Amino acid sequence: MMTTRQNAGSSPHSHSKPAITLLIAALAATLLLLTLTSSGQVAAQTGGTSTPGPTPDQPVDPSDSSDQDIPPLEDKLNPPRYPNMDSNLNRIVDQVQSGQFTAQAAAADTPVHSGASVAVTLYITEGYADAIAAYLTDNGASPRNVGVDYIEAYVPVSLLADASLQEGVNSIRTIIPPQPAQGAVVSEGFWVHGVSSWRQAGYRGKGVKIGIIDA
Repeated sequence: MMTTRQNAGSSPHSHSKPAITLLIAALAATLLLLTLTSSGQVAAQTGGTSTPGPTPDQPVDPSDSSDQDIPPLEDKLNPPRYPNMDSNLNRIVDQVQSGQFTAQAAAADTPVHSGASVAVTLYITEGYADAIAAYLTDNGASPRNVGVDYIEAYVPVSLLADASLQEGVNSIRTIIPPQPAQGAVVSEGFWVHGVSSWRQAGYRGKGVKIGIIDA
């Protein structure tokens, strides 16, 4: 029987360990190189490959609407016929001039009216108050409150357009009476003012002075 002897202190796999280690290192380096190349961080360059330069800007495609300015709107909006009056007054004047409503019916569609007249505020340039008040009175309007730069008056619907064009008249606005935000409230307004939230925050009103202006 033939017996194979091994040197003491050596094993069958002792000579293969360095080779395995080198193989693993080579595989790891290859994997790292592939990862960096796919992410764009490393680009392989051979001897016959020239160094890449900056990429010139690409021409803009005229058909690409995303890079073009949006054209302005034309003939899409109808400006008010009388720019010195609010939209509500322009509406009722148009209704009367087109024959859609009578002056009294149009005036009845405003918050405050009397017959064929509507309650409006005329905002005017200082120094024109007396002249405009006289013009309103002479043409059937009823000035009720004349200030330095405003006049509150009942103005006939048929006079609104001409009044807005008078020298010194900056604008005419419909008078809208104040309305309670929460409807009719008969109480101290505990819930309306959110008192519970203030109390939870530690505010009890001690030492606070309150002034009330009643309209």
